[in-house]
Amino acid sequence: MYYLGWAMPSAKKTPRNFTPQGIRVCYAESKDGINWTKPKLGLRTYNGNKENNIILDSTDNGFDNFMVFKDENPNCKPEQRYKATAYSNRHEPKGLWCYISPDGINFTRGWNLFKLEKGQAFDSLNVAFWDPNTNLYHAYFRGFHNVQNERLGDKNVRDIRHATSTDFINWTEAKLLDFGKDAEDYPLYTNVIEPYPRAPHIFVGFPTRYVERNKWSDSFDKLTGAQERKERMTLHPRYGLTITDCVFISSRNGDCFTRFDEAFVRPGPERQFNWVYGDCYPARGLVRTPGTRGYDDEISLYIFHGHWHDIATELQRYTLRIDGFASYQAT
Repeated sequence: MYYLGWAMPSAKKTPRNFTPQGIRVCYAESKDGINWTKPKLGLRTYNGNKENNIILDSTDNGFDNFMVFKDENPNCKPEQRYKATAYSNRHEPKGLWCYISPDGINFTRGWNLFKLEKGQAFDSLNVAFWDPNTNLYHAYFRGFHNVQNERLGDKNVRDIRHATSTDFINWTEAKLLDFGKDAEDYPLYTNVIEPYPRAPHIFVGFPTRYVERNKWSDSFDKLTGAQERKERMTLHPRYGLTITDCVFISSRNGDCFTRFDEAFVRPGPERQFNWVYGDCYPARGLVRTPGTRGYDDEISLYIFHGHWHDIATELQRYTLRIDGFASYQAT
C-alpha cells in the first residue's frame, strides 16, 4: 500500500499547534488485505530519525498524488519494474511525471508523461497500468472542460481523460471517456480504473461524483457540521457547498464505459464527519479477502474518512460479494 502523509488546511479560529511539513509518500504491507504493518525502512528522516515508513518526502518533489503499479510488460527493464505517476509543479515541464523503482520501495524520478496544458489538471489520483490483452500501457487522469449551461452553479466540469502508449514514454492524444450520447455530463473526480483481477479484459473504475451548489441554502443547515462548513467557506466557497459520492463504471475497450448513475458508495447516515467534499474517494486496488465467520471470500476496497475535520483520517475497508458490482432491481 502506498499512501500520502500530509495535513489539510484549517479554517478554525484556533489552528493546530504544529507546522505543516509537506507531503510524504508512505508504505505499508499486508498478507491478507486486512491486517497491515508499517515497516521501518530507514530511508527518510522525520522528527530527527529514520525509524519510519516514508519512501519519498518533500525534498524529492511537490507531490499532489502518487500511484504505483508493477509493470508486467515482458520488455520492461528490471530497474523500472515498478512505476509510479505523480503530479509535480516543481519540475519543468509541470505536469504528470513518472517515477521508477526496481523493488517498489526505492524510487527515483524518471521522465515527464504529460505536460500541464489547457483542459488538464492532474490534481487527484492519476492511474496507469500495463494491459497484456492490448499490449499497451493505459493512463487515466483528471481533466476539465467548460459547459455552456451551468448544472448546479459550476461551469467547469471535471472529467477523465484516457491515453495509451507502447513504451510508457510516447503517448497518444488524451481523449474524454465516452459514456454514451445520452449520458449526463456531470463532474467526476478521480477514477481509480484498473483491470478487474478476476477478468482482466474488463476495466472497472470508481470515480467520485462532484456536486457543487452555487450558494448556501437551508438544506445545508440540516446537514451535519453546518458551522464547520461556513468556516471552510472562508477558505473557498466550494469547501462548504460541495458534496461527493462515488459511481461505478466498466469497459471492455478502455474508451467506452458503461456508467451506473446510481451511487455505488454513499456518504451514508449522517455522522459528525461525513456529507462533505471528500466523501467516497476510493483508493485504487481491489483485494480478495477472507469472508468473516467462515463466509465466502469477498472483494475489499479502501476508502478514507474524516476529511476536513482536524482529526487523523482513517482508511476504512469496504467489502462486497465476489463480482457483485451491479445488480438488477425491480419495483
